[in-house]
Amino acid sequence: MEFNFENEEDPLDLNMLNSPGFADMFSKNDIIIFLVDAQSFTFVNPNIEENNLTIVTNAYLSMLKSKIISNPNNRFGLVLYNTQKQKNHFGLEHIWVAQAPDALTPGQIKEAEEFKNSLLGEVGVWNGEVSLRDALWVCHS
Repeated sequence: MEFNFENEEDPLDLNMLNSPGFADMFSKNDIIIFLVDAQSFTFVNPNIEENNLTIVTNAYLSMLKSKIISNPNNRFGLVLYNTQKQKNHFGLEHIWVAQAPDALTPGQIKEAEEFKNSLLGEVGVWNGEVSLRDALWVCHS
């Protein structure tokens, strides 16, 4: 069987490779924020190595470590809601910004590794309900 592409219409317009917007399409940076409900950590069993808290922080660290190599200009953040304490620039209660979305650095990875085991004790869990809208607003800004 022989294929002849000379007379067929090319579905890929190769002229688009020279367009100014094409290069920008691949130079965009991602902003990824892990928004986590701290109430999911209330079932943490200290006798079990793998629990909700370690799963989330391990996933966050894994993402940081893989992205610092592939695209160090991406921004990553970790936000917890339904926490006893608050730490966000809006002053909204029960929302804790563990790491604000910022350019990825080795220091950010080291900081995430350090708070991995102490995060729950530091922020506590609140048994009320925080508006998901408020938590998303903190992530958006």
